[in-house]
Amino acid sequence: MPGRRRPRERQPGQWRQTRQGESLCSHPPEDLVVAGFGGFVEQKAKNLLSGQNRRVQPFVASLLDGVDVRETIRHWEKVLSGRWRPSPPTWPGSGAGRSEIAMNLSTTACNLIVLILALLILLAGVAYCFINRLLRKVKEAQQKLIALATIDDLTQLYNRRYFFVRFQQELERAKRYQRPLSCLILDLDHFKQVNDTYGHLAGDQVLKEIAHILKTQCRQSDLAGRYGGEEMIVLLPETDAHGAFAIAERVREMIQNHETVSAKGQSIRVTVSIGVAHLNGAEVGAVDNPDRIVQYADDALLAAKKKGRNRIKLYQST
Repeated sequence: MPGRRRPRERQPGQWRQTRQGESLCSHPPEDLVVAGFGGFVEQKAKNLLSGQNRRVQPFVASLLDGVDVRETIRHWEKVLSGRWRPSPPTWPGSGAGRSEIAMNLSTTACNLIVLILALLILLAGVAYCFINRLLRKVKEAQQKLIALATIDDLTQLYNRRYFFVRFQQELERAKRYQRPLSCLILDLDHFKQVNDTYGHLAGDQVLKEIAHILKTQCRQSDLAGRYGGEEMIVLLPETDAHGAFAIAERVREMIQNHETVSAKGQSIRVTVSIGVAHLNGAEVGAVDNPDRIVQYADDALLAAKKKGRNRIKLYQST
């Protein structure tokens, strides 16, 4: 059209300067192609930066001031292709702010450590209490098992099995050191009549009280056990014949003078016959097992019963 100014043609690769004299980019506009945006967006970007839209160009130039367009395009190419990974975060603020944040984190870590230690100590205390209580229960159970295995339930004397285990140990010790050893066997006189007259519960009560008397008259080194039924047996280590006879006589007198009151209020009195067997240091070496000594005491007991009961008989080999 006449009067209209013809636009000046540009050479390929030439880049128009803004009115401020600043270059939008040091690369040609053909490189400003955002991959994956489609041909429309690509063409609009070329038109925008090629000078066809002069009103928008200064605004775009101000937006792109100081921006490396090539690096921007590469960045978005990586984003669209999935090859971009965010860079690690940096501490915000000045150096003082970073120091304050680090100090706060350090304090938080210390508090967390203290809390963990407190919880560990608490758990250790709970575990200690639980284990201690469990050990007490185990110890009590063991003591009950030992009592069941060694103690007669009625008389609370040693049962026959455990008594002879200890008897064998004392016999071996006496043989090694050639020390004297004595044994007593006690039998309640006419005990069957007690059961028939007063009942078996009253008879059990009599056995309990006689066993208690026997235990109180024995020394700590002596062994008292239930031999069977109404018979009881006592082992007297380091005791000669005179000492064994004295202990037997004291027990006999206490049983004779003792009165048992039944649940019905009935008064019950019993007597006891005792056989005593004694071996000195020289004689004990010829004995291999406790049965021989027990046989001597049993023979003496039978002799005491034949003599009229309620008496003591010392075993005589002749």
